[in-house]
Amino acid sequence: MSSILNNLTNFEWWFNGLFFTLLAFTPKLYFYITPRFKRFFRNRSAKELKAIRLIRHDHVKVLREVFHEKCLFLIFILGAMVYIYSFVANNIFSDIEIYNQDKMTHKLNIIFTLSIPVYILEIMYIRRRSYVKNLFKYRDRLKK
Repeated sequence: MSSILNNLTNFEWWFNGLFFTLLAFTPKLYFYITPRFKRFFRNRSAKELKAIRLIRHDHVKVLREVFHEKCLFLIFILGAMVYIYSFVANNIFSDIEIYNQDKMTHKLNIIFTLSIPVYILEIMYIRRRSYVKNLFKYRDRLKK
């Protein structure tokens, strides 16, 4: 009984138990999740193609999508410039000591956390750019 209580308080015992439990369920999770990812991407692609099919003949709507893409690009560039300017203006690297690993790690965590909005803007721009490229590809295909 005491060995069971010792095992329950031992971190290594819990780690081994959880690791091998997760290892046992990995194939089942793989075969459960993989078709769902394929279905998600196939449905997303189908929705995009349906939206393209609805607006590909209307030049005003096509120009609106192009304008939307260019606006997202400008917002992304402005966000990146504000991000870089905030580090220059705040001089965030001035008090980092070379041998103090805790301060360096803390500063890097702040830097990566503050960069998340820039990454989100970049992903939004890239997705819209891909949509506009597909729009032009399918629009040109029909005119030939």
